[in-house]
Amino acid sequence: MTIIFRERPQRSPVQPWLVLLLSLTILAITSYLAIINEPQRLFMIKQWGFLPIEFQPLLQASGWQGRDWQSLVVILVSPASALLLHASWLHLLGNIAYLWAFGLSVERHTGHVTLALVFFLVGALANVLLIWQLPDLNTPVIGSSGGISGLIGCYLVLFPMRRMGLYLPLGLYMKFAHLPSLFVIGSWFLLQVIYSMQGPLAGNIVWRVHLTGFFGGMLCGLMLRLFRPQLLRS
Repeated sequence: MTIIFRERPQRSPVQPWLVLLLSLTILAITSYLAIINEPQRLFMIKQWGFLPIEFQPLLQASGWQGRDWQSLVVILVSPASALLLHASWLHLLGNIAYLWAFGLSVERHTGHVTLALVFFLVGALANVLLIWQLPDLNTPVIGSSGGISGLIGCYLVLFPMRRMGLYLPLGLYMKFAHLPSLFVIGSWFLLQVIYSMQGPLAGNIVWRVHLTGFFGGMLCGLMLRLFRPQLLRS
């Protein structure tokens, strides 16, 4: 009897259209916030941003009583919808740069669903955990930082030996160099720790949400390596 062993075909990388869609959505929302008047802008941020003081009662059984379902849906969705809002163009451009630097590889090798889960689920969870960290729960929290940090953590676990191309300032010139992702992400992580030590809210940026999202993304990366290693063979 002759047995023929056929090699499993190599899995083709996924086309990362979700990173592009997320970027365009965030840009469109930020552009809209820039052209509307101040009262409308504040209302939209309060409506779709994450307001810890409104979410906190839902962590208790009694907090669900007496609320209509529409307001409950808005409050429950707010930790995720807040990821699409940004207060400044500088904050937005920085987050989109990180989204493309790390999100493209995560989406190509693990798929659209994984990217969406890491970005929205980890990012939303990082926002919710701020309830036990912020001194003022009336402060709206917006920005993609929690979801982006989740993608950075997931990237580190999935591709720890990769090298990343960066432009480094050397005097009056910019030098392009390929550095290990472990070094690049390690430097980023060290900065987040330093800024977080200044307090839960420093310079209007909740630095601790970066750390929470980062560790959540690392956990997602570990789960992918353990339960779906075939995703990483391409």
